[in-house]
Amino acid sequence: MDSLMGPSRDNPEENSRTDGWKESNVCKRYLIGFCPNNEQDNWFHNTRRKDINTCTKTHSDRLKADFEKHPDRPKYEIRYEKDFLDFLTGLVREADAWIKRENGNAVGTAGIKMTKLPAKDKQKVSELKAQQEELMKLAEDFVEKEDLEASKQAVEAANKASREIEDLKEKHTFMSESDKVCGVCGVRCNPNMESDFQAHLDGRLHEGYTIIRGKVKELQVKVEEHEKAKDKEDEEKRAAKKAKENSEKEEKKSKADTEKDGKDKDGKDREKKDRDRDGKEGKDSKDAKDSKETKNGKDAKNGKDGKDGKDRDRRDKDRDRDRDRDRDRDRKRSRSERKRSRSERKRSRKRSRSRDRRR
Repeated sequence: MDSLMGPSRDNPEENSRTDGWKESNVCKRYLIGFCPNNEQDNWFHNTRRKDINTCTKTHSDRLKADFEKHPDRPKYEIRYEKDFLDFLTGLVREADAWIKRENGNAVGTAGIKMTKLPAKDKQKVSELKAQQEELMKLAEDFVEKEDLEASKQAVEAANKASREIEDLKEKHTFMSESDKVCGVCGVRCNPNMESDFQAHLDGRLHEGYTIIRGKVKELQVKVEEHEKAKDKEDEEKRAAKKAKENSEKEEKKSKADTEKDGKDKDGKDREKKDRDRDGKEGKDSKDAKDSKETKNGKDAKNGKDGKDGKDRDRRDKDRDRDRDRDRDRDRKRSRSERKRSRSERKRSRKRSRSRDRRR
């Protein structure tokens, strides 16, 4: 009943579950195919394969149907199939080892003298044996009647029948071949006995290993296809991740370039302002110098070479010197800022080239 309705058939609450197949006491091999060593239906029962353990888990058709309809089936099915493939591959490996041993044992079965009579000759041998027995009995009767000549003729006829029997057997006597080992299940059969080999083909063990080997091929293809699909999915994920990283890098690079362009523009604006200021200061200095020369010329012309003129000249010189010193300081500051701006641009370009090389 467990195999038909499940182990929880008497428990309404448990019986309403559709994921009871997840329990550890449920045979997962049976869910996705078959269980060859099922305790209730063991394919290896009464065979020489004693090293195959019996499965005592639950084998339920209802749980199998629940599994096939459950939305979580794809998630668990591939895992169960991989485990089932490992189990069946182990059975095939053991069968191949058995076949190898049996092939070695079959070598010593060759060269045995055997007689195999056709049905027609078997009937003929039976008739000759009956005739031989009758003639020998008749010969004994003739001896009792003291008819030795008749007894002698009867014995000769019996010997003739015996020779015919031997001739028929000799005609159908041959040296036996080595036993034939089945390449599917490993059963060793007499190739001279067709009925023996056919009986093995119709047996449960041969049928079971035929199913097992077929299932192994089926699962190998299915698992391989799943692995390829998984590898493709992983590759797509890696490609998407790499594309995202490249996009982020490009975005950062674009942002850095924008900031660099802004700094370059600010630097150019500062340089322009510095040039304009230097030009204006130069013009002011020239105008002041011209004014001074004009004034000095007028003072010379007017003959004012006194103390006041010398004081004004000294003050003018002090102002000119202070102005020149301020202008030099501004120029140095401007050159320092331009130099710093160029250094920042060089470092930015160097970092950009370094990132490109790493990519």
